[in-house]
Amino acid sequence: MQDMKVRGPDGEIRAWDTAAAALGIGPGSFVSVVGAGGKTTLLEHLARELAGQGLRVLVSSTTNLQPPRSKQPGNYILDNGEGGLSAALRARFARHARITVAGTGLRSDKVKGLDPDVLEAVFAARVADVIMVQADGARKRSFKAPAEHEPVVPCCSTHVILVAGLDALGEPLSERKVHRPEIVARLAGQSLESPVTVETMARVVGHPEGYLGRLPFSARRILYLSKADTPERDEAARRLAARVPVEQFPTVAWGDLVV
Repeated sequence: MQDMKVRGPDGEIRAWDTAAAALGIGPGSFVSVVGAGGKTTLLEHLARELAGQGLRVLVSSTTNLQPPRSKQPGNYILDNGEGGLSAALRARFARHARITVAGTGLRSDKVKGLDPDVLEAVFAARVADVIMVQADGARKRSFKAPAEHEPVVPCCSTHVILVAGLDALGEPLSERKVHRPEIVARLAGQSLESPVTVETMARVVGHPEGYLGRLPFSARRILYLSKADTPERDEAARRLAARVPVEQFPTVAWGDLVV
C-alpha cells in the first residue's frame, strides 16, 4: 500500500507503512468499522496484515457479510446460534490465523451477521487476538449519515473507525454516491443535488446527531478517509483533517488501501 498518513491527537501528520500500526490496532483490539466508501477493503487489509504478524484474527459483522467463497471453506464458520462458538474457534485457530464468522440465513449474495452479544462473549473468552467487525451498511456508496437504527456497534469495541470515501467529493448529494442523502443534506445544511465538499463531510462527521453520539464512550474514535489516490484527494484529506477537531476524532487517517 501507499503510506497511510495520520493526523494524531497532537495535530501532527505522520506517515506509516502499515495500516494496523497507523491505527494502533494489535493484540486485545476489538475494532468496529462504520460509515461508507471502503469498510470491506479496510477490514480485509487489516486482517491480512495482522494475520501475517502471527495474530489470531476474527472477522465478522453485526449487519451482513459476503457468503463464503469456494477457496475459503476452512476459515469460514456459519454459527447456528446454539452455543459452542468459542470452542469451535479455538479448534479452527489451530489451523488458520484468520477466521470469518457469520450467522445463518445464507442467501445468494449475503450472509446474516452476528448479534453483538455473541461477539462480546467471544471477545471476553479471548479466543482471538483481534476481533474486527463491519457494524454498518452503505449499499456500496461512498459517504453516508446514519439512520436511527444505525450503526450496530458492540459495547466492548476498543476502536471505532468511521470510513468516508474521498471519491464522493464533487459529486451531487444524491444516491449515486451518498447513502441516505436526505440525512446528509439535513446535517450538512445543504440541499439535495448540491455538491459534496470537504465542508460537507466535516459537518456531517462532526454533527452530534450523526455517528459521534452513537459510539461507545470508551472506544478510540478514528476517522479514515479512503481512496486518497491522487494529489488532489490527498490535499482534500489534509484540509478535512484540519477541520475535524481532536475532541471529535483524535485520529484522522487517510490512504488508498488495496487487497
